[in-house]
Order: sequence, then structure tokens, then C-alpha cells
Amino acid sequence: MAGVTDASQKVNRAFRAGAYAMGADIEIKEIPGYMPRINNKEMNQFFYANAIEVVGEDKVINNGHTTGSSDFGDIMHLMPAIHPYIGGAKGIGHSSNYQVEDPEMFYIAPTKIMAMTIIDLLYDGAAEAQKIIKDFVPVYKNKEEYMKAWEEISK
Repeated sequence: MAGVTDASQKVNRAFRAGAYAMGADIEIKEIPGYMPRINNKEMNQFFYANAIEVVGEDKVINNGHTTGSSDFGDIMHLMPAIHPYIGGAKGIGHSSNYQVEDPEMFYIAPTKIMAMTIIDLLYDGAAEAQKIIKDFVPVYKNKEEYMKAWEEISK
């Protein structure tokens, strides 16, 4: 989050400089958006192994960190989670040209991979899930700390 705050401050400085250069006034109101996604590495390893088993190693890429953000990113700052991407579509996501190209890869493979990952996490009395939860270090300790961070950003 420090990187987001730092970038925001730099952009605001640039806006102020532009306004000053034009002889204009500026009022900046920070509005919270979405937190960056932080995929849990341990959960991701299960998903990755299952994806290889379902679709083959040649079709699986582990992107590691990405620059995406979403409302799910907010959740990832409080609890372990993953936000994997699956193929089977063409076009640009969230656009009018986004189309399912391979229904098997788009619907069936992800369902199998997610089900297998859930089984891995819940097998043996949820031993793996419990370990992930125990080892997880959240960005914010609780909802109150998370809300306070947004208040600071919104000042």
C-alpha cells in the first residue's frame, strides 16, 4: 500500500504543479479505489499443480505478481486468497470484444482445477488450509485497521 500512497502523492504534486503553471487553483479529493491483489503463494502452488494436471504443463503459466487490483484485492489484504486467471477466451477482458473461444478451457477446466484445489486444502481435516491461515500475515490485522487506512488515503 505504501507504493500506492507514494504514487498518489507524486501524481497530486504533478497536478498541483500544472495548476500553478497555468495560474489556476486546484482541489484534490482522494477517493479510495481497489487494493492491489496479493495472491497467497501457498494456495497458488496447489492451484498451479492442479492446473498442470488438468490442462498440461505447456498450457500453464505462473505469472507471479501482477499489477491488477479489484475488490477482491481488498479481501486479500485481510485473509489468504488467490485470484487465478484461466484461458479459453479471446479479446480484452471487460470489453465488447471479449468472447468465449474454448468452452472446455473456459468453463470445465477451471471448475476441475478449483475443485481439486479445495480438496487439497480441506483434505486431512483441512490441515493445509489451517497451516495457510496460521502462517498468513495480513496487511491489515482487522477490518477496523483496514478502514482506518482508507480514511488516511481519503484525507
